[in-house]
Amino acid sequence: MKELTLNFDEENKKMTAELSGRIDANNAITLDTELNDYFEKKAPESVVIDLKYLEYVSSAGLRVFLKLQKKCRNLRLINASADVYEIFSVTGFSEIMNIEKALRDISIDGLDIISQGMMGEIYRLTDSEIVKIYKDTIPEEEISESRKKTRSAFVAGIPTMIPFDMVRAGNRLGVVYEMLGGESLCDFMIGSEENMETGIEKLAEVYHQLGDTHMKAGVLADHKDVVKNRLKDLEGIFTESEIETLKELADVIPATDTLVHGDLHCGNIIIKDGEITLIDMDDVDLGHPIWDLSILTFLFDIFANSAPEKVVKKALHFSPEQCRHILRNFISDYFKTGDDADIDFIISTLGRLGMFRRVFLIPVQPEENRSNKADEIRRDLLSVIDQEKESLNKVLDMFKSVGEISTF
Repeated sequence: MKELTLNFDEENKKMTAELSGRIDANNAITLDTELNDYFEKKAPESVVIDLKYLEYVSSAGLRVFLKLQKKCRNLRLINASADVYEIFSVTGFSEIMNIEKALRDISIDGLDIISQGMMGEIYRLTDSEIVKIYKDTIPEEEISESRKKTRSAFVAGIPTMIPFDMVRAGNRLGVVYEMLGGESLCDFMIGSEENMETGIEKLAEVYHQLGDTHMKAGVLADHKDVVKNRLKDLEGIFTESEIETLKELADVIPATDTLVHGDLHCGNIIIKDGEITLIDMDDVDLGHPIWDLSILTFLFDIFANSAPEKVVKKALHFSPEQCRHILRNFISDYFKTGDDADIDFIISTLGRLGMFRRVFLIPVQPEENRSNKADEIRRDLLSVIDQEKESLNKVLDMFKSVGEISTF
């Protein structure tokens, strides 16, 4: 072993170490002593060991890492070369330790952009691969977690893209996925009147499939907890009392063991030969289906009816009139009702709940716009919060017509 560099992040209680050279029987005891002495001194909550410059590790070195993992369950080994990762793999250590390969460097210069959003852009990488490049403000841990979420949904039977390796493009990180043929459900639906009605049926099927997919607690985060935690970002924009009121609204929604996509709309659904695949699974959690329905309703009702038509068409691919048609027929299909009064009531209730989406966009707005955006939430949601809670309970009862949903 040529060198061991140790550092400690006091704020996050994180210990980092960088290794270089070789770890074998001649130096493993020394490494073990230095790592454990530093660990005992700093008492970190997490440990990250960078293997970028490590050339070889023997069985004696592997035991050093295993011993450290017994002391700190939150241990990550990162940037392992192909040769070093192979050693962990053939010995079975990759199955019991959190080890990550070194990131592959790619260039996005000249690549075709497929889509873009708040988190980054999606490019066509090869004929068989696409890559989602995240904005440089998105930390690696969050990207890695999103990749794990996609895999969890795939294993649970949700038709989604298969995530491959994480890559680096300059100072930005990304994830490579299999390239999907077909077209977005939006493009399919605007192709003909028949496609429009078929697309609405497919949309309802996707929402039902997520609501029918059950997972063990702890595999994914509870979406309600995620929503409530994000409300902390609104301190200084809303009063403490207003934030508490928004938390109380979230608490009306029961926790469930079913999947929530987090941003499910026609643009995040690919259709090919009648088969559906979901994309952009960064926000998938466990939660009640009402969360996903509220976002779709907000977009196709409140946003579609308030934004300029050009903006609506660019964002949703549909005219405001088409949005109304899609939403009403979707709600009718999903809740198995043809009653116009029920449909109106469901849309108005879910649209207000979907304003959480607008709430979370306020902190990223230019500072001079935040006050006006907060006032819109006060006017459109907080001023009718008691009515919204009562209405939500009634809509939650309507889910009984959809099927049984397990609550925690």
